[in-house]
Order: sequence, then structure tokens, then C-alpha cells
Amino acid sequence: MLDCRNDHPRFDRCELQLIDEDDASSDENTQTLGDHDLNTAPLFTRDGYLRARQAGRATQYGVFGKIKDIKLDLIYKGESEKVDEPRLYLNTNAPFSAIVCGVQGSGKSHTVSVMLENMLISNFSAIGSLSKPLAGLVLHYGEGGSNALPSEAAWLSSSISSNIAGAAVRVYVSRASLQTMRGVYSRFGDRVVVEPLSFHSSELDAASFLSMMAVGSSDSAPLYMQILLTILRELGESFTFDKFTERLEESKRNFNPAQLAGLEQRMSLLKSFLEPVSLRYGLPRSTKPKRFCAGQLTIVDLSDPFLDVASACGLFEIIVRLFVRDDLHTGKVILVDEAHKYLSSQKSASGLTKALLSLIRQQRHLAMRVIISTQEPTVVPPVLLDLCSVAIIHRFSSPTWWSHLINHVPTDFSQNDAFDEVVRLQTGHAIVLAPSGIGLFATSEGALKPEEKADSSRKILARFGRRYLIVKTRKRVTEDGVTNNASTSSDSSTDSECEWQLLDDDERRSNESKTDLDDHDLNTAPLFTRDGYLHAQKAERVTQYGVLGKVMDIRDRGRSEGVGEPRLYLNTNAPFSAIVCGVQGSGKSHTVSVMLENMLISNFSAIGSLSKPLAGLVLHYGEGGPNALPSEAAWLSSPISSNIIGAPVRVYVSHASLRTMRRVYKRFGGRVVVEPLSFHSTELDASSFLSMMGIGSSDFTPLYMHILLTILRELGENFTFAKFTEKLEETKKKLKPPQLTGLEQRMSLLKSFLDPSSTSTKPKRFSAGQLTIIDLSDPFLDAASACGLFEIILRSFVREDLQTGKVIVVDEAHKYLSSEKSASGLTKALLSLIRQERHLAMRVIISTQEPTVVPPVLLDLCSVAIIHRFSSPTWWTHLINHVPTDFSQNDAFDEVVRLQTGHAIVLAPSGIGFFATSEGAIKPAEKAGSSHKVLARFGRRYLIVKTRKRVTKDGGASILVV
Repeated sequence: MLDCRNDHPRFDRCELQLIDEDDASSDENTQTLGDHDLNTAPLFTRDGYLRARQAGRATQYGVFGKIKDIKLDLIYKGESEKVDEPRLYLNTNAPFSAIVCGVQGSGKSHTVSVMLENMLISNFSAIGSLSKPLAGLVLHYGEGGSNALPSEAAWLSSSISSNIAGAAVRVYVSRASLQTMRGVYSRFGDRVVVEPLSFHSSELDAASFLSMMAVGSSDSAPLYMQILLTILRELGESFTFDKFTERLEESKRNFNPAQLAGLEQRMSLLKSFLEPVSLRYGLPRSTKPKRFCAGQLTIVDLSDPFLDVASACGLFEIIVRLFVRDDLHTGKVILVDEAHKYLSSQKSASGLTKALLSLIRQQRHLAMRVIISTQEPTVVPPVLLDLCSVAIIHRFSSPTWWSHLINHVPTDFSQNDAFDEVVRLQTGHAIVLAPSGIGLFATSEGALKPEEKADSSRKILARFGRRYLIVKTRKRVTEDGVTNNASTSSDSSTDSECEWQLLDDDERRSNESKTDLDDHDLNTAPLFTRDGYLHAQKAERVTQYGVLGKVMDIRDRGRSEGVGEPRLYLNTNAPFSAIVCGVQGSGKSHTVSVMLENMLISNFSAIGSLSKPLAGLVLHYGEGGPNALPSEAAWLSSPISSNIIGAPVRVYVSHASLRTMRRVYKRFGGRVVVEPLSFHSTELDASSFLSMMGIGSSDFTPLYMHILLTILRELGENFTFAKFTEKLEETKKKLKPPQLTGLEQRMSLLKSFLDPSSTSTKPKRFSAGQLTIIDLSDPFLDAASACGLFEIILRSFVREDLQTGKVIVVDEAHKYLSSEKSASGLTKALLSLIRQERHLAMRVIISTQEPTVVPPVLLDLCSVAIIHRFSSPTWWTHLINHVPTDFSQNDAFDEVVRLQTGHAIVLAPSGIGFFATSEGAIKPAEKAGSSHKVLARFGRRYLIVKTRKRVTKDGGASILVV
């Protein structure tokens, strides 16, 4: 009780009662931290948690991982603090917001799943203490169709032990893709329930309606949007869907056909997510649906070929609003899953961005946790990065991504080698930044002078502040969906002992077998030096490989390391993505052919070991006509010796140029089969049709495209070409002659690639060990049409179950791949493949003379860059902004210009070899000694490599006069 007497001679005692005197209550081992700090810290070290629990502040927590190192920032030049108790806890009782980023296979999705386990799975002490499970919501969006993959969060339904109860998982999908998505999630059995997403009319207020109609997603709203806004404004709080549609019908007479088509398209989308009238007004549904509850994970998966990004984001806004509104009597967590697929600074995602910003700004009032998971941190608007209380950075190698991040996190990385650490991070390891996290540290951050050392004998309770932690995420207790987890037992061990079951104790390994690289790193490295391969083989980690070439030199920040065993191997067993560039005659096509030989030609030990050949697909496009040249990949059919069996090659060409292209490939004789490219009607789903018609390849969508989209959406999973043409004929009478001309032109292109035969079987285009070339060199095919056809072929290739790995070569990409809209569909398809390459057993090789045609995001994601000779500084600038090696202080561009034919600079951050010292450990004045070599990643090193000779004929030699 306040004692506010005014009898003190010098000051009012009442004032002091309202001023915390922390100095009087703190001791020598405690930094000034209040109750609020202890309650709301997002992360605790184990000893920090125990101190908070002694004070009665910490209630429930989850084991997040094991601290490998603690680094101080700029003032200490990256100095490490000693780690005594390595366990790191996630505070599941307090709201927080987190960004989790990293390339595919770095451990990002694993980390997110661990965080969700901590908040949803109770009664298992090995992962922490959870007395009150939270309610979870996952937002997921993908390309949809038969190639769709489930959200990885769904694996939380599947525990690794009968002692653990997995989370209840419910998935809501677009009604138009219901059967397809039930098939996608069928692998989970009855542990995952899949239902159509539909809204009861009473759930939707005017704000929800604006989100569904994507009003505000464009800088220049069309007329019908202005009319919608006027109607909504007039209705105000008396808005109901029935009143709105009544007013809208009255306004339609003011629309011209183009405006009416746009409106009808939006209204069609809106109605497809409203409950059917029979449910809306009948007895079966008199209450709103119950989508969320404590301990349940609700996944809204809008993977649907008929839903664009703007529409998906609008629907996500509504779901987020309903989730916030629902009174669940527990905390809540939202996961923005694979955010790079839909979250961006573009207008199309602005409504969702604003909704997330609002949540994060009010998270403590809403009992909300927000986790944004993305491969590419550049898609996350800076203001969201500024507000996130935790940043978890897994491995990547893009300097552009790093620059984007470090401008919005508190730690000053300007004078240390943190980016080197990011590039070298092991799978499952991450740099963790959490300024409000709490632990016991050797000294209070900032209390030392630069020349002083941290005193480990005196530890105090303090915030993480500007420190950063290197953390290894614990094992999961639910299935991974990609890799197997070790089993855990539920015994009578104490909680503290139980937790160690899920934390790898690397120190238990013997010194001679101890390495900084784990099994996943060895299995998935795209390149090996010979000695690195032998070490991996000894550990039984690598099965097949191909000889790529000879290492001429190894460079690290301008220094040269000695080359011992020069052979460089390509890991043909693991997925990877590569960019191969260089001017004509530099050796680019030779290198691509060598890579294909390694993956397709077996039983010839001089080029490596290939027990299971892959299936290959080459995309090729040129000007066509009598001057056309064959794809150089076709020469893989022609071995240089009778001891070698060349790869079978099958080429598919435009029917209109069949005779011409058969003459072009005649030089190969019977070793290459040339056939017309045609699709059976049963092969084409609605997604394929969208690609062939070029929908989405232009910022301006003509009226007939709106009509096609409406028909396709109405048909949904019932789409067949016969049904579509029937509906289209009914609609044609509404079109004017110019619109009809555009439609007929597209339909003519479509029909020219349809199989006219009545056979009921689909063609068999792909098989293991075969190279399939799609050569669309045709004077009557423009780049946009070729890209649309390539999309369909890619989708078909991915879908085909070949019981082996696959490789795609985007051949001479400068002829059709670009940042222009005409190639956007193909670019998105390639992006999707590279992002999911490990799930699809896919390798992607992009071969081009001009690297500037390759969109930056593709360069950021490629795991290997092979740079042959060129002399354009513009090309060089475009490349070095998206590769990890720091070329700013050496003459690497001089080396590129001077490269001999067949030589290349090779960058592969995840490649593995033995090096003279661990990267970054040598001071500039020192030389790398060969007396001590360690197994390490290539990291930011680059290699000068001479590609090996081919074992198939080289048809790309220059033609000289004499």
C-alpha cells in the first residue's frame, strides 16, 4: 500500500515508492533485469532459465538446441565466450516474432518444426515443459496441381515413437483442388484431415471482402474496384453479402465488357470460397466453422494453379483475421511458411504484409507468436526484419541476402568474418540473434575495453544483447519427411537427462574421426576433391561420382593454397543446381557435356563410378529453319571408342518443322531419334493449359484471357480438353472480332501440339540413362510460346516416376530465358525446381553465354557456379553480387579474361575437400602450410579447374578456313 504522507522534511516518500531502486536489489552476479524481462525473454540459456525459475518467472519452455559458441560483436572482434551449459531453451509462454532463413537443405524447415513441436506437443519431458499447448496456424502456398508437395509442417502429426502423441493437424485447401490435395496429403493417413476452405457469410465483414477481392493490391485500381469501394462504403456496418450482391447487380449496367469480365473473374473467385447456398441457408451449418483449437495445427494450403499470389494473400489476410479473433484461451502461433513464394515488397502482397506488421506490433496484447520461414530473406520487407525479436540464420552463400539481413539486426558484423561462418555452417546449425534473450555470461556486454578478455570466473545474468550464438538445433520427435530421426525413449530419467537424448554430443566421437562436417554434408556436397571423396567413401557416405576435371589452383582471398591430389569429382548421387557461363569457344558446352556424361554413361571407370544412371532432359531453342544447328548435347550419343556405350538420345521437335529438324539431326544416324512433340489430351491438366495459352506472361491480361480463366476455375479438377472446348464455344459469341482473333491464335497454337491420334496411352518420353532433348527451334514459335511449352515438359518430367535421379539442362539459356514477362512462367518453374530439388531428386544446370539473362534469384540459389572466359565487366558485376567469394581485393576478373579454353573458375560453397588450413584461419602475412590439412567445405574459396576430356564426340569445335 502506498504511504503518501507529506511529513518528510526533504522529499516526498510517496514518489520513491513508485520508482524502482534496482541497484539496491541487485547483487554482484545479476544484471539489472526486471520481472518483465525474465517473463518475456524469447530464448534462455539453460543456466539463465534456472536463474529465472528460481525467481519464479519462467513457467513453460521447449528445448531448442545446443549452443556451440557464443560470439561478441564488433568491440571484441568476434571473440568467443566459453560455453559451460550448452542447452538453449525457447520461451513458449511469451509472445515473440522470428525470421528463419537459409537455403534448401540447410536445416531451416527442421528448425521451424522444432519450434512448433515445443509449442504444440506436451507430456514429453525430453523437449521441455509444456503445461498449456498453443494453437497453431500455417500459411502455405505453392504452384498446385499434380506436382504439389504437402506443407512440411504436416509431419508434426507423425511422431517417431508410440510414447509421443503427435499434434492434431487439419488442412484447408481450395475447393477447386480438393481431390488433388487430398491425394497430396494421403501419405499421412487419417492423422491429417483435409477439408475445403470456405467461409460462412456471417464470418465476412467488409474488410474481409476487400481482402478477397484484392482491393488495394494495385497502384492503379480498375473502375470496377472503385465501384466496389463505393458500394462497401455506402453499406458501412450494415454490410451483408446479400445486400452487397443486390447493389452490385444494379451497378453492372455501367460497365463495359472488359470491366465486366474483370469483375466477373473476381466475383467467381469470391464465390468459390463461400459456402454453398445449401449449407449457408440450410440446417447443416447454422454456426461458423471451428477451425482452430489448443494443441491443433491448422494448415491453410492454397496450392492451386488457379490462384495467383494476390488472391492467395487476400485469403491469408482473412484467415489471419479470423485466427486473431477466435477466443481459444491459450497462446497462438502463426507460421508464414515458404514466404519467398508469396511474401514480397510487391503490391500483390502488401495487404498481408500490413496484417503481419499489425500482429507483430501487437503480439504481446494478442498472445501471438509469428514465425516467418523463407529461403530468401530479401523477400521479407525491411520493416518486418526490424521488428522481429529473433533471427535464426542457416547456411546460404548469397552476399545480397547477407547485406539485406545485416542492415536490420543489432549485431555489428562489419569487421568480422560472420558471413564466412554463414557460408560454412553445417546442416542444422544456425547463427541465432535474440537481443532480449537471457543467459549467464562471462561479463556484461560492453563493460570490457577492447584490449581486455572476458573473465569466465565471474558470470552474470544478462541479455544476449549484440552477441550472436552458433546453435545446433535439437533432433525432432516427429517425422522429418526427408530424413530419419533417431528414436528416443521415455524412461525414468530426470527432465535434464531426458533433454540430452535429442542433443548430439559431438565430443563423444574420437579425435581421429571428429570433423566439422556431418553425414548430411558429406552426402549432399556437389563437388569433392579426390582426397575429400576418399574420406567420405571411408565413412560410406558417397556412392557414385564422376570426374569433372583437374584442380590447377585453389584461391582464398587472393592467396594460393597448394594443390596436392588435383582430381575434382562431381557428386552424381545428390541434387544440385549449377550455372555454367562463358563466351562461345571458352569451353562452356564442353563442361556441360562432361557433367552429362558423368550422369548418363556408366561402365567406364575412367570417368568415375555410376551404378545407377540418371534421366536427362535438355531444353533447347533457336531460330529454326534450314540454318538451324542441333543441340550439342546430342553428341552424347556418339562415343569416341567402341569400349564406350553412348547415351540413347531422343529429340522432340515442333510438328511444323519436323522434316527440317530430321535433316538437322541426320548427321547422328540411327543413334538419335527425332519425333514430333505432341501431348495426349489426358496429359494436360489445367496448369498445362495455362502454360500453353501463355496466361500470366503479360502485365496486361486481355478480355479473352479473363474468360479462359473463369472457365478453367469453374471446371476445376473436372477439367478435360473436351469439356473446356465445349464451354469455350458457348462463350465465343460474347467476344468482339479483335478479341476473337487473339483467342483463335492461341487456340491454334494449342491444337498444333495436341496428339491427333486416338490412342489412349500417354507417350513414354523419359527413362533412366536416356537423354531427352526438347528442341523448339522453329521460325513460327516465339520465345513466349517456347517457354510455355518448356513449362509443360518440366511439369511432366517432374511427375514421371523413373526410379532414379533426374537432370535438367537449360541449354543456351540466353536465347529464351530472361527477366522479361514472356519468360516469367518458365523462370518460376525453374525456381520451384531448384527450391525443391532435394525433394524431387533433381539437378538443374543453366548454360548461357550471357549471365545477365539469368535472374538474380536463380544465381542466389545455385549451389555451383562454373565461370569460363569472358571479357564483359557488366557480366562480371552481375555475377559477383550473387556468389559468396569476395573478389573485391584481388584480380579475379583478370583471371577470367585470361582463362584458357576449357579452364574455369569454380565456386561451390558446399563442396568438400582437404585444405591446408581451415578457411579464414590464416593471417594475410602467413602462408598456407601443407603439413596440416583439414576436411572442410570450399566455402568462399574458388578453384581454377581444367575440365577433363570428353568420352563422346565434340561437335562444337570451331570451323576454321585452313
